[in-house]
Amino acid sequence: MEEKLLIAKVLLFNDERAFAQIVNRYQQPLRSFFLTQTGDPALSDDLAQETFVRVWERLKSFRQLSSFSTWLYRIAYNLWYDEVRRSRPVLSLDGPDGPPPEAELVLQTDRQQDVSRQTIVRWVRRSLALMDEPERTCLTLFYLQEQPTKAIARIMDMPEGTVRSHLSRGRNRLKAILEKNEPK
Repeated sequence: MEEKLLIAKVLLFNDERAFAQIVNRYQQPLRSFFLTQTGDPALSDDLAQETFVRVWERLKSFRQLSSFSTWLYRIAYNLWYDEVRRSRPVLSLDGPDGPPPEAELVLQTDRQQDVSRQTIVRWVRRSLALMDEPERTCLTLFYLQEQPTKAIARIMDMPEGTVRSHLSRGRNRLKAILEKNEPK
């Protein structure tokens, strides 16, 4: 069903099934966005759930000046930013006994063995976790969430030129981090 119709059904009739379809459409991309930002699956799930709670509560304030996904990601970004401001570490690589095995920066693999897709995803996420916040967020929204630079500018409340700068610098930094921590 078309997104605008689903939104209208929620607004006019408080249709929970229509809202459930919106949640189903955006749940996985939001969880992926938060996982890339936090490195914590449980926190990612909590933030995604809180995003949908806020969307339900504030849907009447959606004026359709931008796409629904831009509005939704703005709420998600604000939640994540609030989480960061509470001085919680975004990604903790050190435990009481040093870094946990799953957080090793250099992945050890057998040269004859193919690197699995999951290993590559973990490698990229770990590399993204080492980047500065605005660049990581811009890269995540642009490449993983497929948001255009104009939408990212609205989501992050910054000029579009600044988003393009963060993307350019971010690509260069990510490339350097990936090369440094390349699986062997």
